[in-house]
Amino acid sequence: MTETFPTSSPPLTHDRWYDGSLTLWQPEAGFRATTDAVLLAASIPDGTRHAIELGAGGGAASLALAMRFKAMRLPSIGLEGLTITAVERDPLMAELLHRNIAENGFADSIRAVEADIFDPSMAKAWQGRHDLAFCNPPYNDAASSQSGDARRRGAVAADDLGGWVDAALGCLAARGRIVMISRSDRLDEILAALSRADTGEVVIRPVHGQVGNPAIRVLMTARKGISGPMTLLPPLVLRQGDGLTPEMERISHQRAAIDLLAPGRKQGAVRLENIRHSR
Repeated sequence: MTETFPTSSPPLTHDRWYDGSLTLWQPEAGFRATTDAVLLAASIPDGTRHAIELGAGGGAASLALAMRFKAMRLPSIGLEGLTITAVERDPLMAELLHRNIAENGFADSIRAVEADIFDPSMAKAWQGRHDLAFCNPPYNDAASSQSGDARRRGAVAADDLGGWVDAALGCLAARGRIVMISRSDRLDEILAALSRADTGEVVIRPVHGQVGNPAIRVLMTARKGISGPMTLLPPLVLRQGDGLTPEMERISHQRAAIDLLAPGRKQGAVRLENIRHSR
């Protein structure tokens, strides 16, 4: 199904997504939801209560996260205890974000905000309010982007991912967690930004399209305001032959989580009573 908004928007598609459990309005061409959003949502620890997604686009990752928590149906962990602030600066994508949240029935748990994460006034409003910040930043090389539209180019490409790390950390309470997915060849920028900040317990999991191929993505998490060694986890392989690997089948079709915690570690408790709710 294709549609446009009355205000001269580009053509849109209305897709069944996340194994058909979600519907997603998104542009027919350009930036569209991918497996990255599924992997990012699966990597959010079950104990998360107040999360913020930076650069949410049409809301694929936030919606998949809310659906995953809803599917768990655990009194102490389920959707009832989760709030998500989904931030998107592009007016069209922010409009789609609002629409997708409402259409999928998550208006009570996901709050859409049209804002630029690098706006100092907005950063101040969110400072220290969340136990987890997550993002799928625009990891393409800005110099190689072919789009003549600056805002569209900014949705897929960035000169420096360090600013995204800084913005995410600024949203977190002490001991809060950042979770990111990025192209593997830009991991050095993320690690450099984390090394400049007060973070620890960095955990990295490389993502490979097929066994034996180089990593195409990295999933990464770190904690704010604590110390701890870095851990490199075994790889996550997406496909084998013409199908998905068993682990990716569980992630895609059974709402399985991706454990990014270091072996032997449990998610540290964030003092939520000290977090000023952003809703």
